[in-house]
Amino acid sequence: MKKFLIVFVFLSASAFAKDIFKTDTIRLGGKKITRIIRSDKKNVALTFNGGGFKSFTVPLSDVAKVDVTKLPQISGYYRQAVISLFYVSPRKEIVPYVRDFVSDKNVWVRWDVVNILLKTKDNSAASLDAVQALFSDPSPDLKIKLCEYYNVAASSGYAKSLYYLLWDDDADVRLAALTALSELVKGKSFLRVCEGLLADKSGKIRRKSLEILAAAGRISEDKLCRLLTGDKSPEVRRLAAGILYDKGTSKSIKFLIKALSDRDKEVRQKARRALNKIRSRSEIPL
Repeated sequence: MKKFLIVFVFLSASAFAKDIFKTDTIRLGGKKITRIIRSDKKNVALTFNGGGFKSFTVPLSDVAKVDVTKLPQISGYYRQAVISLFYVSPRKEIVPYVRDFVSDKNVWVRWDVVNILLKTKDNSAASLDAVQALFSDPSPDLKIKLCEYYNVAASSGYAKSLYYLLWDDDADVRLAALTALSELVKGKSFLRVCEGLLADKSGKIRRKSLEILAAAGRISEDKLCRLLTGDKSPEVRRLAAGILYDKGTSKSIKFLIKALSDRDKEVRQKARRALNKIRSRSEIPL
């Protein structure tokens, strides 16, 4: 077995060679918590703000002696330090030794592991199976990272698990899942889901769903007109006006005229351009 896989020797080329300063903020329990990873060539320090986590410092010389094949037996602080440094400098060779910690009780360990998998684009079945635990994670930001990981590593078969997150309480999680699914899953079933999501309470979700449906040619002119004049989100109304610029017919005219009084300036501008284009194409006076 390669020595690298037994001893944490890559620190000689990374953590010992340069100072490290990396900060992350995630949401947990309705609050934001921050972690800072620092290394000064002698020590690695993990500092936390919020969440009840205890800050600590360990010598890099001790960390460098850690046998990564025995991480489960290593004391909590040293294991956390090792995994956080792998997060800073991820390598695919260490994935088999850290992926099971994606279920660790410490949210920061879970964060580091899913980011290692994401950065190394590890698409092994073992890793994709291991991250299933994150679908019910209490941190929305971890679920967002899970979606990003699926987007780069999962097959369409695995990706279907993301449907579960389309009904997550957090709008950013729903958007991340929808974005990943739009890249990984094709077909009428997915488009029917997008049609239903046009009624989502988040404007971001409605806009993304409309974008997907328009690209697939699965949105009617009547529906676009209703969205243009009735949706609460200016982003949705802007997109609807932009699509009508490309696909609108004389049926859209009265809705576009109404949109000229929209409270959003960009909606008014897009509606005017769409009207001008329809007029030039059909010679119908406005």
